[in-house]
Amino acid sequence: MEIDRRLQFIFDSMSYYFQSLKESDVTEDYITGLKSQNSFLENVPDDLDKLAQRKYIRNILVSDDNCIFGLWNKKFLIGTAGCQNINTDVKTSIGIFIFNEDFRGRGLGKILVWASCVFLNSFLGVSKFSAGMKKDNFQSKGSFLACGFKITKSKKIIEVELEFKDLVQPQSIHQVNVL
Repeated sequence: MEIDRRLQFIFDSMSYYFQSLKESDVTEDYITGLKSQNSFLENVPDDLDKLAQRKYIRNILVSDDNCIFGLWNKKFLIGTAGCQNINTDVKTSIGIFIFNEDFRGRGLGKILVWASCVFLNSFLGVSKFSAGMKKDNFQSKGSFLACGFKITKSKKIIEVELEFKDLVQPQSIHQVNVL
């Protein structure tokens, strides 16, 4: 599903925006980022290329219950948030990914989580969220917990859940505009 809206905000004195990803946003850097982090990403094919990933994005954009969003700083794509099972009656699942290692460890994962929840709640009325991650993916777990998600299962895969009313906005975010 493509949502023609945008969330803009300031985080740590820098301007960011969050919106639906488009096929044209898939670049060689995007592909390189995906290939370099397949230890935490499920289902990354060995023969991944730009054409195949653009087709994957196109299929999400025409879906009725899935979305993929991008987080940009100026015109630079920093990361994505994939959302599945978008529905106001069930939990929408969120998965996040920061492409470039230079941007990891700066709190941008929690920005992806927070922005996904705000975006889906503002434009589609979604109020229940969940995520799952490998137990050793400490950065992803930290991103979700920092936004108010609570651990519901912790075996090989950690599962977390959140009601929108419990969402925690990261401290350094301000000047939020929902456009």
